[in-house]
Amino acid sequence: ERNQNLETELNKQQKISVKSEMIEEQNQKLEDEKKALEKQMQRLQELSVKSEIIKDQYQKLEEEKKALQSQLEKQMQKLQEISDKCINAEAETRKVIIELEEGKKQIENEKNQLLTTLEEKQKEIQQLADQKSGLARQLEDEKVELLSQLEEHTMKSKQLSVENLCEVLEATAEVQRQWEELGIALGLDRTKLAEISQTHPSILQRHYHSMRFWITDIGASWRSLVCALRCELLNEEILAKKIETDHERKSSRVHVKVLVTQNDKPLTAANLEDLKTVSIVEWKAVGLLLGIHDGILESIQQSHSSSEECQHAMLEYWISSGQAYWSTLVEALRSPLLGEEEIADEITKTHLKVNSDKEFDSSKPEGSDQGAFYVIPENLEKMKVKIKQRCSDNPNAEGIAFLIGFSDGADIQDLSSTFENDLSFAVWSIREITCAEIACLVKAAVKVQYPPTYKYIVFYYAGHVGVNKSKRPFLVPVQPEGNNEAEVLDIEENILSPFNTKRNRPSCLFFFDCCLSKSPAEMTKDSESNDSTKSV
Repeated sequence: ERNQNLETELNKQQKISVKSEMIEEQNQKLEDEKKALEKQMQRLQELSVKSEIIKDQYQKLEEEKKALQSQLEKQMQKLQEISDKCINAEAETRKVIIELEEGKKQIENEKNQLLTTLEEKQKEIQQLADQKSGLARQLEDEKVELLSQLEEHTMKSKQLSVENLCEVLEATAEVQRQWEELGIALGLDRTKLAEISQTHPSILQRHYHSMRFWITDIGASWRSLVCALRCELLNEEILAKKIETDHERKSSRVHVKVLVTQNDKPLTAANLEDLKTVSIVEWKAVGLLLGIHDGILESIQQSHSSSEECQHAMLEYWISSGQAYWSTLVEALRSPLLGEEEIADEITKTHLKVNSDKEFDSSKPEGSDQGAFYVIPENLEKMKVKIKQRCSDNPNAEGIAFLIGFSDGADIQDLSSTFENDLSFAVWSIREITCAEIACLVKAAVKVQYPPTYKYIVFYYAGHVGVNKSKRPFLVPVQPEGNNEAEVLDIEENILSPFNTKRNRPSCLFFFDCCLSKSPAEMTKDSESNDSTKSV
């Protein structure tokens, strides 16, 4: 019974609990409805306020409407008055319109007359313009013709003499095998050319005597030489332009410029025995390059029968001048006219005693032009040894890269890794290099015999570039200290011109990573017109 009573009591409590939950839910709903009603009351209050505002605005609008109506009535009265005035003025207007139409007809007639006159004037102006353009073209043609005549007169006025023979031979060294065609183009008689061919066995001797005859007997000038090179028989346009450019910019030179090294001392009569071992076939061309006058060389040839005797007499005269050095002879043998590299190398090793372990000198000839550096033969040999060593260390490389920059430049290190690891190049990274060392490096790079796998020579320069008053670009590879003047290097003279030789060598690529890099680029833009850069 107690259990039943307890169960009954529990059931009652559960029912009470359920009812209490329902009551709470209803209370919650009532609370929500109360909140909703409060929101609605707030909206109603807001609407009531807005309605009051709208009523105020409506009243204002009504007042404005009344004011506008009164203004409109006043305007209507004014319009009526104006209308009355217009009606009165209409008659007068008609009279004015009639007068205007008559004036319009008169103006139209005058306009037609003016247009007719204007057309006639335009035709006259067109005729004058045609006459002006014709006169301008005529003046331009006359100007071009006068400039051409002036240039031709200037070139012809610079008649060449025997003093210029060495310079002419060097300038035409590339076409010395075509000496006969060149002689014909210059106006030499075929009989004279045949006589030269029979008398002299070597091509250089024939070229020498034909050019000498042209200068002494016919009358020579740079202009006639340029015209001859451009004729159909030779068609050497590139060489002709080069000669034109060189002789507009440079003065004549008779013998080679060379800087004497400390190991080199003036030659004396005691050195004649050493000179006998030097086999020089073209002794007369060597004499010209050594600065001996052509008349003296002709006198030596007439006084001696064999070429050995002529060579000995020529060298004896050269030594007696007091200006004879082994380095001068080496530079003469290396000139484009002769190209006797093997003999020059042998003299350098034997008599100049080049030591490849020493650091090369970077001195510059005293009194030389700004940016011009003449390579010391001793330094050149050292540089060639260093390049050959790098090539022998990398015999199967694609090429060699010379990377030149300042000591604090990270770009050289990055490029060195790229060329060596990614492109399979032999690499020489050079920092804080002087102008003389760059000139020596370039000249040595031209002369070195590379392995057959080498396809490219790459020169990368990171530094400063400037332009002088003649707008010729130059390198400034080393920062000057304090107020010292910076040492500069002429790009065309010392970087590009050394490649003006017909040698079997890899293609050359120059990278100028610097300000004003457009300036050196302009030199290589037109390879057809610049023989010194056609392989760059």
